[in-house]
Amino acid sequence: MRIKLAYGKTGLPIELDDSLNVTVVEPSFVPALPDPEAAVRDALRAPIGSPPLRDLVRPGMRVGVVF
Repeated sequence: MRIKLAYGKTGLPIELDDSLNVTVVEPSFVPALPDPEAAVRDALRAPIGSPPLRDLVRPGMRVGVVF
């Protein structure tokens, strides 16, 4: 089986043995947020499945926020 991986500008063709059980996962694209700063602020104030950051952090602790 020959497939092309999304890699760089032109992709990366690879050959896989036909006996392998292969599932190709395609990305799902979502529209941009109208106000990203407000979305981050809201997510930090009321995260899904977690207490707010202010309830988890104490003075002297370090926090890293990764997007």
